[in-house]
Amino acid sequence: ALIGEDVFYVMRTNSACSFSEINIIRPVYRTITLEYADGATPDGSLDVIDGTAASQPADPTWAHHRFDGWYNGASPYDWSSTVSGDLTLTAHWTQLYTITYAAGDGTATGDAPTQVDKAEGETFEVAANTFAVAGKDFDKWNDGANDYAPGDTYTMDAANVVLTAIWKAAADKYTVIFKDGETTLDTKLVEVGSNPSDAGVDKTKALSTFAAWQKDDADIALDAAF
Repeated sequence: ALIGEDVFYVMRTNSACSFSEINIIRPVYRTITLEYADGATPDGSLDVIDGTAASQPADPTWAHHRFDGWYNGASPYDWSSTVSGDLTLTAHWTQLYTITYAAGDGTATGDAPTQVDKAEGETFEVAANTFAVAGKDFDKWNDGANDYAPGDTYTMDAANVVLTAIWKAAADKYTVIFKDGETTLDTKLVEVGSNPSDAGVDKTKALSTFAAWQKDDADIALDAAF
């Protein structure tokens, strides 16, 4: 039986069921010292009854670091194990580095893409451009050494990364209107010197089979021929 928080008593009875002896037992406590190893947080501690398992504390946090667990020396600590003596546990961390997207033009509008921090050797997919600059087209991203296109795989070094948008003069474009008679099926902007594509244009018509596009206007319209 338990008295208060840390005193146990054991009752022994005689044959007449009267108390003949009471032994008071105080449990032995062990101390687990927690070293946070983040350069700022003071050491913590846990008091644990000898022969029992300690309750695992909440994971600590440290900006731009990933918590990898509590270690007893070089080994991860098993919180289901019973404690038989004082011990010291140290938090293990992995350094993380930031990834920032910069517009590269003071007149740019739009919000920068976001990317979670990554450790050295980890990879991420380069984001699509979300900025806009009047009179310019987005060309690529550059990290100060290499160019990257959206969708490329980037491998982290042990340093923060800034990917800056590179811009080029906006290409001259013309409008292509895909029509079925007087019905507009789709409208696309096409760079001068490039051929228009009808990808995604609905070319189906009841009781008809699409044959070809016919240029209806010198500059802008393609009519479907069925």
